[in-house]
Amino acid sequence: MNNRDIISTIASILWLVFLQTVLVRNFVLFDLSFCYVYVAVMIFLPLDMTAIPLMFAGFFLGLVVDAFYDSIGIHAASCVLLGMVRPYIIKFVTPIGGYENIVSFRQLSIKWVASYAFLLIFIHHLCLFFLEVGGFHLFFTTLGKTLLSSIFTLVVVILYRLIFFSPYSRE
Repeated sequence: MNNRDIISTIASILWLVFLQTVLVRNFVLFDLSFCYVYVAVMIFLPLDMTAIPLMFAGFFLGLVVDAFYDSIGIHAASCVLLGMVRPYIIKFVTPIGGYENIVSFRQLSIKWVASYAFLLIFIHHLCLFFLEVGGFHLFFTTLGKTLLSSIFTLVVVILYRLIFFSPYSRE
């Protein structure tokens, strides 16, 4: 990763956190579906990152979002879980033979990114909403909220991917 990529990644993180805390925070559909676009930070970090750095990144990302949402660590906990399971999800959605020379998300198909992102978003939202409820006493309501919010967030993340990771933009 060269200096240009590092600066681009930091700018992307700042942009997504800004979007989440100022604009997207108010995107709610029917009081059931919420958009958490900041999850794209964890999704689009370099593919070869291991779990420990991902968990640290998730913790700090979650703490920043928790500070703006006045929540008590639920975003941090959900992002740490995301950092822990991300390498396993990547292995799960990658073909057995692997890919040759895949180094960035620009080179991956939208189908691969959508399946990978949906699994991560669903896990994040599942953890987030069950922590928010404080247990399993509203299991089916929380599960429905998780599914609808995951689909809503996936659509926004895919649009983000199409805009910023287009194969026609800089390589």
